[in-house]
Amino acid sequence: MALGLCDSNQPFLWVIRQGSDPLPEEVNKIVSEKGYIVKWAPQMEVLAHPAVGGFWSHCGCNSTLESLVEGVPMICRPFHGEQKLNAIYIESIWKIGIQIEGEVERGVVERAVKRLLVDEESASMRERALVLKEKVKASVRSGGSSYSALDEFVKYLEKVLEMEEKPTRRRVVLVPVPAQGHITPMMQLAKALHSKGFSITVAQTKFNYFIPSDDFSDFQFVTIPESLPESDFDDLRPILFLLKLNKECQMSFKDCLGHLLVQQGNEISCVIYDEFMYFAGDAAKEFKLPNVIFSTTNATTFVCRSVFEKLYANNVLAPLKDSKGQQDELVPEFHPLRYKDFPVSCWATLESILELYRNTVDERAASAVIINTASCLESSSLSWLQQERLVIPVYPIGPLHIVASAPTSLLEENKSCIEWLNKQKVNSVIYISLGSLALMEVNEVMQTASGLDSSNQHFLWVIRPGSICDSEWIECLHEEFLKMVSRRGYIVKWAPQKEVLAHPAVGAFWSHCGWNSTLESLGEGVPMICRPFSTDQKVNARYLECVWKVGIQVEGELNIGGVEKAVKRLMVDEEGEEMRERAFSLKEKLIASVTSGGSSHKSLEEFVHFLRTLKRIRK
Repeated sequence: MALGLCDSNQPFLWVIRQGSDPLPEEVNKIVSEKGYIVKWAPQMEVLAHPAVGGFWSHCGCNSTLESLVEGVPMICRPFHGEQKLNAIYIESIWKIGIQIEGEVERGVVERAVKRLLVDEESASMRERALVLKEKVKASVRSGGSSYSALDEFVKYLEKVLEMEEKPTRRRVVLVPVPAQGHITPMMQLAKALHSKGFSITVAQTKFNYFIPSDDFSDFQFVTIPESLPESDFDDLRPILFLLKLNKECQMSFKDCLGHLLVQQGNEISCVIYDEFMYFAGDAAKEFKLPNVIFSTTNATTFVCRSVFEKLYANNVLAPLKDSKGQQDELVPEFHPLRYKDFPVSCWATLESILELYRNTVDERAASAVIINTASCLESSSLSWLQQERLVIPVYPIGPLHIVASAPTSLLEENKSCIEWLNKQKVNSVIYISLGSLALMEVNEVMQTASGLDSSNQHFLWVIRPGSICDSEWIECLHEEFLKMVSRRGYIVKWAPQKEVLAHPAVGAFWSHCGWNSTLESLGEGVPMICRPFSTDQKVNARYLECVWKVGIQVEGELNIGGVEKAVKRLMVDEEGEEMRERAFSLKEKLIASVTSGGSSHKSLEEFVHFLRTLKRIRK
């Protein structure tokens, strides 16, 4: 077998379990030139790796399913039991494998490997394997056959157990900001807490109303009454809108919470609110309920907001009012942040921003702070918060999209882009998406398109309806734009972003650097081109480029040459490969942080224990 693998001239990773007969020394020497041998491997991670093109397996049920889920065709060498039946199905029914029968001979091994990895036959098997992968994944999504079967089984169990006494679940009330980037992590937090035994109530306003799917069927959703015009969300821009929303909801949420307490009695144990919905903390305090601040941005941005008032009072932030001058200078004690990286907005005055930030970091009445981040990303900022700033516990529990993924998109996701990605080579596509709020001028779009075209790289571009100024979608763009896109690109109005970033064809992400997008990209080991627009996005972009060193920031006016250069640096040059290696290392650290024994996993367990021990505050 070893000689046949070497004769095939294909690199291989070989698991030889401890206790197996050792290979002869001369064979070991040959194997070391082409292969890599381990005693045991993280199989699901290996099969998901873009480098893996085939799987020589005994065809056990788990191994077969794991290979199918990742779209990897197989060489089948069954030994006994169900393995033989699985091998027949792989070769003759699903037609994504080759079975080796009889004696394992050098020539037979070489031919089987070449059939699977080199010959024209291999491409057909790989295509069928990818089709099966999509079908298998669809089966476990909402509406899929396996999903429905599991749902029916759960209902059956509930009927069996309904005569038994059920313990009372403690209820938490969650209050998200009405924006996609805030709703998503809040609902992920809700899923995580629900899995730990808590009942969930979500209180939201009419703006960007989240319509729950079947994934949230056990949750209670209530609406906070308010009378703001629908147009305020777009007209006022984020800072001024949030200031107005907090004033509007102060009394109405108090009434809403009062009704919930009447309905639920003593079942409500805590209110968890997005830091920008601070009216919820005031209402909780009124009813003597413990409350927890949830920061959906990173810890470094939280630090910036925490000292914003002090810096403003000491005139340290004066350069922020200077349109030229000191914008590129470093903020004292905030290396590597420059003044232009500080989390402020061009759509609001420093005084308005100060008013909002003063309220978001007022933790005096709060019981704890939870942050959607991980120690491996922001250890120094978290240490500063825990030791210098806050007198209440701080729990870094992210990335939540890995802990408890849930469908939360406010826009319909166009999944046809996954089929397009399936046809592209590994790491050959740059994915472009600027979030749910950012706007671009027509000229910026054309310069970006021209730069992408000049780079000769394939691209998947999300252009959100209404994201191009004074246009419904792309109807205002020149005909040349469509020609450039048709050559190497694919455009959708909205994409299933986590699925896109996990796709092996995606080699880079051009992003506005919102914190969710940043975490999702890091969580898949995808380096980034950073084009931030406002507030925390600028902090994230600076950290991606200068601290984690997995990104390139594009600053100033967009032009064809700047776009082309940035794309080539990340997709073609050696520098991009180095960033990809660092991004993959961060991916592994993030996954480790949320698995048993990891820092975020421990932090979430500690927070859950903290919630269970909370008692209603008494005078």
